[in-house]
Amino acid sequence: MGIGKKIISTACSVLAVFGCLTIASNASADELSTLELAVSPESIDIDQDWKTIDIDTPDFEIKSEADLKEFLASTEPKTIIQNLNGEIVEVKQASMADPLISVANTCSTGNACLSALEVPYADYGFSGVGTKTGAWEHRRRLTSGKWTVQSWYTYKGKTYSLPATGKLAPNGFALISDGYATVHKVTIYK
Repeated sequence: MGIGKKIISTACSVLAVFGCLTIASNASADELSTLELAVSPESIDIDQDWKTIDIDTPDFEIKSEADLKEFLASTEPKTIIQNLNGEIVEVKQASMADPLISVANTCSTGNACLSALEVPYADYGFSGVGTKTGAWEHRRRLTSGKWTVQSWYTYKGKTYSLPATGKLAPNGFALISDGYATVHKVTIYK
């Protein structure tokens, strides 16, 4: 029940590997839960137009909803990202080498970094591929390190992308021009 509430209340990132799902939210690693999964393509219900899903499967040609269901039911490693409404927004072929995104209260070389630029606030470093949600208050700058990254923040009740133009390329930085804000989501792209 607690895990279900947590997943419903946050953006959910799901990685299916060889017939099992690891459900990752903004929970710590010891709070992650693994569920056995036995599905057939026919048992998968996609309650949306499959063409609205961002699909990145270099080794699998997906030209129909049936192809997508077959890929989702396969044991091929995959990352499935859902929005808060449970709609699938992205399906990517994954490899065992792809780490899930992690966050630390320091920024190491190569990390994407959320900075406050003011004492006593800590900087937060992100690495790995995926999306992490949280509430990183009093943030001012995003640096990408070796990653392509994007974040979303709330300022005066409205949500904005940082950078405003979309994804930030490796070794770049972007500033929140309005001042300090609460960042609530960071995505690192492969």
